Amino acid sequence: MARAGDVPALVQLRMANGERHAALDPSGYRVPEAPPVRRYFDELLSGAAETGIVVLVAEVAGTVMGMTELVIRSEPPPDHQILIPRDGPRSGSTAGHVAVRAQLADRHHLRQQPPMRAP
Repeated sequence: MARAGDVPALVQLRMANGERHAALDPSGYRVPEAPPVRRYFDELLSGAAETGIVVLVAEVAGTVMGMTELVIRSEPPPDHQILIPRDGPRSGSTAGHVAVRAQLADRHHLRQQPPMRAP
């Protein structure tokens, strides 16, 4: 499980992930700004609130080398994520990822967050 001390590495990984995804599909992905990403991980890993979000890190010799984040969320994506907000449901691999995340959340007894609505 990720710890507060992992935040700098998590920010770098999120930014690198955004860069790679945006290079492959600039209409679907973005590179988020670093401050919202840092705030997100700082708040998430502070333990101040029960979020139902799980962040796992892969470490080699004590250095974070990768991460995975289990998040059940609907549109629009928050500013710390790499998805570009758009109207309507997503399809294709994103829809498949949402289904897999829901199954994993059920398996690990995580609560699903209510859908987020645009203001």
